[in-house]
Amino acid sequence: MSNAPADSDRDLTPMLATSKIIAGSLVFGVVVFGVVSFLLRLGQAPEPDAFISIVAAAVAGVVVVVRQVVLGVMSGQAVPKAGVAEPTPQAAFGLYQTRLIVGLGLLEGAAFFNLIAYLLEGHWWSYLVVAALLTWMLASFPTRDRLRRWIDDREQLKSLGHDSSKESRL
Repeated sequence: MSNAPADSDRDLTPMLATSKIIAGSLVFGVVVFGVVSFLLRLGQAPEPDAFISIVAAAVAGVVVVVRQVVLGVMSGQAVPKAGVAEPTPQAAFGLYQTRLIVGLGLLEGAAFFNLIAYLLEGHWWSYLVVAALLTWMLASFPTRDRLRRWIDDREQLKSLGHDSSKESRL
């Protein structure tokens, strides 16, 4: 019985490695473009108008909220119902990875928008928004413990008889 968790963890290792590569690539893309935009704008005064930078910062705030809603809906619709065949850890991992990519993609898009705003207008505080988004991306980075906790939470919701069909109507 003690071998079961180890076996399932071993089965998840290649998938977890793939998720780490995907997440790392998304983060690295923002960092590289941030360095490039800084170097391109180096020595130039900021533009007097900050309209695009303000819009980009507002979009970042909206994206953070939308991300939470979208990921919650994705999770809620995928909770296994009582009496339905138990999904494998690999199947649960598929949803975890999809949520990871969608969530990081939303944050990455908002970060790129703020970097473009910096390129166009040169306001340093656009980098504060990017730093906050990058921090959130890094906090979402996949780890074995986080994945195991997420799979265990899915199983616990199923055992409690959670019915996700009620949530999807909201």
